[in-house]
Amino acid sequence: MAGTGAVESLALSVGVSTSLARHDLEGFDQLRFWRTASRRAVIAKLFAQRLHPEISDLCFTAGFLQDMAIPLLVGQRHDYRTTLSEWYRGGGELHILEGDKYGWNHAELAGWLCEEWSLPGELTELVAHHHDDHLLPAALRLAAYCQQREDRDEADRIVALASEEFGLVVDDVVEILNRAETESESIARLFG
Repeated sequence: MAGTGAVESLALSVGVSTSLARHDLEGFDQLRFWRTASRRAVIAKLFAQRLHPEISDLCFTAGFLQDMAIPLLVGQRHDYRTTLSEWYRGGGELHILEGDKYGWNHAELAGWLCEEWSLPGELTELVAHHHDDHLLPAALRLAAYCQQREDRDEADRIVALASEEFGLVVDDVVEILNRAETESESIARLFG
């Protein structure tokens, strides 16, 4: 019923998530991480179904895997938790904080993981460059506003971008966001 592409996309997401370390460490909320990844994936898929349906399953997977390096970094680098905490407190963009501190960022590391695991090239590019708006399909640009840190203006920014840049009707965007909230909860339970 879900379609082959959707099943493959979800299976790949589950497979990758089980390969990632599961950490309940100070400075990292695993449940929040998986909820955000699930919400971002569903938002990306729902917008893609409207804007570029031929890649909606790819957008789901790329949205889900964008931050997959974060749990690994939390578990392997004690100092990374400090960077993550700074970002949670609103200290700037995470990829910029990482670049300034380490000379690399979680997106680059996630792209490298995709390559090491021989994931499809198009998926690898979307994951590795998810902070480069000019390289992303519209659906992933919209989903990128869905972040782990608490952001009361997240929905407003998505609505504004979707309507102003991509010509979507505001009520339709709100409906997509509400639907994504519901659908992503059932997906998040698979991981958290």
